[in-house]
Amino acid sequence: MSRNYNAIHYIQENLAEYDKHFVDAVIKAFNTIHEKQEPDGCLSTSAILYIAAKKYGYDPELCYGCCELEEKQFYHAWIEINNTVIDLSIYGNVNFSPFSLWNTKMDVPYIGSYSDSAIKYGKYTFDEDYRMSQISTVEGKSLEQYMDGLPQNAMWKLACRYLDLALSKQVIDELRSYCKDVGFNKASQY
Repeated sequence: MSRNYNAIHYIQENLAEYDKHFVDAVIKAFNTIHEKQEPDGCLSTSAILYIAAKKYGYDPELCYGCCELEEKQFYHAWIEINNTVIDLSIYGNVNFSPFSLWNTKMDVPYIGSYSDSAIKYGKYTFDEDYRMSQISTVEGKSLEQYMDGLPQNAMWKLACRYLDLALSKQVIDELRSYCKDVGFNKASQY
């Protein structure tokens, strides 16, 4: 599959004020979604982009909750930096999922304000269906536990690939330091 240069330019334009290395990591994450036709990577992509943002000096928020697009609700994860939504995975959710709820396709991911989005982001909004969602399986875990959750350091390897870092214990320890005090505990009442 060829690259989606329209989306790459969209990312570059919408993140023009951000550190170039962070933008490169965002583009690599998007390229993976596009090239692998990844339909379900919202949490893994958001977790790694959270770590990348921390590495480059930002104060991101790892967000998740019940969202709505075209009057259809779904549980989703994204990051936010200074009230800017960075949601790469919605592109894969809409375009590649065999279970897609939507009749439209997206040309680009979403980067922008909550108010300008066609998606109604339900940041930390949950309902009685939350426990049946795939994303609920991480509830109560720390970001570090989530990153450690796959065998052979698979999540850390992916983070290193997006960040152009050679995988080593020292690098993983550095990336772990960006996970401190971050967890999935916003829906404990459900």
